[in-house]
Amino acid sequence: MNHHTQNLIATLKHLPPDWPLVPTKYKKPLGYFWQTRPFVPGQLIQGLIAGGVTVLDKNRQPYHVMPTGIGLLTGHPIQGGSQTYYLMALDQDGISASLKILELSEGTGLPHTIAFTSGRPGRCQYLFVVPAEDTSLLRTRKISTGKDEALELRWKGCQSILPPSLHPTTGQYRWCDGCSITTTPVALAPYWLLALMRAQDETKITFKRKHKPTKTKPNLGKRSHQERQLRKYLVRKTNSIRH
Repeated sequence: MNHHTQNLIATLKHLPPDWPLVPTKYKKPLGYFWQTRPFVPGQLIQGLIAGGVTVLDKNRQPYHVMPTGIGLLTGHPIQGGSQTYYLMALDQDGISASLKILELSEGTGLPHTIAFTSGRPGRCQYLFVVPAEDTSLLRTRKISTGKDEALELRWKGCQSILPPSLHPTTGQYRWCDGCSITTTPVALAPYWLLALMRAQDETKITFKRKHKPTKTKPNLGKRSHQERQLRKYLVRKTNSIRH
């Protein structure tokens, strides 16, 4: 077993046991029907140790692959204590995309959450969870922010490559400072992000805000208690897996 495979296994052991994953070769998902046939970390660990992960071809026949990375499927349910949440990712593709985040959030920026990057300038992805009751009308959005730069809000049918997967130009993906799976729980998606996913055009977003915007942590209103409980649960869950 090579060193990179050992690193993939080590990361998989830190992931919550119900996260939906897909084996990848660089950015490409391996096998057909990956959107509806996710693996969980334990299954990928077993496959990597055995020397290959079993996926399906277009005729639904199994074959083995040796992935160079792992992708996280967005728009899929996970459990947080007694509640169901759905995973989403915000892909910041370029400096202009980071400025667009500040514009759309009216200066509040993003809550602290798990984040990772390919190492390319201005590129970063942020993970969030959405309570099951708030998923109505959500869809994947891609907003152009500049030449070859964009914001992508990933929902059903999408995947985001997690560290330490290999990257074709920078070597590999890595966690952003202070935002790794071992140190940081996944935050609730801010209200303005969900509004953006529901809107046909970002200029038509209406925020139901009770307070004036600040330049610090966004006000989540009634969700603040729910966010605290989710964070506590995910910290306990990560620690139990780690030990």
